[in-house]
Amino acid sequence: MLDKCIKVHLNGEYNRETIREIKYYKKIADKTFSVPIIAQYHGVVKTNLGSGYVFDLIKDYNGEVSGTLSSYLSEKTLCEKHKAGILQAYNRMKALAEQHAIVTMTLKPYNILYQLRSQIEGNLIIIDNLGCANLFPLAYYFSFFARQKLSRRFDDFENMLMREYGITFSFSIIMNTQGN
Repeated sequence: MLDKCIKVHLNGEYNRETIREIKYYKKIADKTFSVPIIAQYHGVVKTNLGSGYVFDLIKDYNGEVSGTLSSYLSEKTLCEKHKAGILQAYNRMKALAEQHAIVTMTLKPYNILYQLRSQIEGNLIIIDNLGCANLFPLAYYFSFFARQKLSRRFDDFENMLMREYGITFSFSIIMNTQGN
């Protein structure tokens, strides 16, 4: 049995973004991925802090909780050690997201986990910001619009990686702005 985690909003406010995201998770629940690229949603539970949203807890092959992509990219030693695996996982995630027309609000390195499958290979798994906030989300119903939106999201993501981490997806370290 897989471990689970619960997402709870501590500010006590009704969170429109999470509700929108949950609706999208339900919409894509029947999609089967050869490799996981999104955390699996399991429903709502009541907690002492309010409603909680249950997801798979993503763990590495060794049982450790997987780290965020941002933690791998901002630590020079980790980035160097795992750059080939991250690049391979990124290309796989991008291809599967396009194949299945998965819609995201934005792609952010702290909302993507790098799940190690071995010491050198892994998967990138999106854990937040799925769906879109459009009043009429055509991307939910037409794959063409979903893929157009997704293409822009990946372009924006790659540009952000270059600006913030000095990384292109040829995975050259252009500059080390983090000082690590």
